[in-house]
Amino acid sequence: MSSAAVQGIRPSCSNPANCRGSSRRSPSRVPTKAIVTARWSPRWLLESRRRSRHERPADPFQFRPSGRRELHRRRRDPHVCRGRGRAELTLVTATRGQAGKRGDPPLCAPEELPATRERELRAAADILGIQRLYLLDYEDKQLADAEPEKIRTELVDLLRRHRPHVVVTFDPNGLTGHPDHKAISRFTSDAIQAAADPRLRTDAAPHQVTRLLWTPSLPPWEFGRQTDLADRPGIDFVIDVGAWREQKRAALTAHRTQHLAVDRHWFGKPDVDRLLSVEAYRQAWGPTLPERPMRKFLVDTPTE
Repeated sequence: MSSAAVQGIRPSCSNPANCRGSSRRSPSRVPTKAIVTARWSPRWLLESRRRSRHERPADPFQFRPSGRRELHRRRRDPHVCRGRGRAELTLVTATRGQAGKRGDPPLCAPEELPATRERELRAAADILGIQRLYLLDYEDKQLADAEPEKIRTELVDLLRRHRPHVVVTFDPNGLTGHPDHKAISRFTSDAIQAAADPRLRTDAAPHQVTRLLWTPSLPPWEFGRQTDLADRPGIDFVIDVGAWREQKRAALTAHRTQHLAVDRHWFGKPDVDRLLSVEAYRQAWGPTLPERPMRKFLVDTPTE
């Protein structure tokens, strides 16, 4: 994945204007928590946390002041999708992108790039409503050399602490072939298995992730152009996220030092609105899907 690719899966309702109330779908089939792992900038999920029938659902988009008028309007808009409540999202990034570009012209000195990239990432996460962000602080472009036991322990601790039902990461080929992308995919899959093993003792109880999703082999900026996307093997979820297009646009814009890649893949294209309106994911493993591709996000939520 491009370090600027910030993506999303929408909540399970089909129409943002009509999903404020109850749903006929069983609550056991609504995703409640997710962890996204990335080498640097994440893909992201928008999903709904299950609430009791007596609890009033809250707006899943909890934006803080951003200076963007369109986001403030959406924050107060009663038609913004309320789903089943606020999402519980955790983002884990392995590096601070310190070996990346600084923009053209450069927006910071080389020694300032890690802190600058972190501020950009936190701004994007804030726009997307991600509540928890963890940076593991490994060296950019050297993640494959990380000590397996150390990163396994860190990821297992996060998985057991936050107990996600869904985890999203790169596919084993790293989408673009980047060695850090491949490494975080491998480390994430390893940690998921380890987190479920009761013989591995930590402060938190073992936890079994319900579903693991990968990025497809097709770059995310190509989803909207493919007329046969639903017929492609390995495309298991095709989600219309047009209602959240402006959030995606704002999150991409927040990565200012990566504007060259963002402009090349997204904003420099005449069909950028269409490109920002489609999401696709591949299921690595999990409960059998009733159809392929799914048009809604689906998970069988365990009781804990």
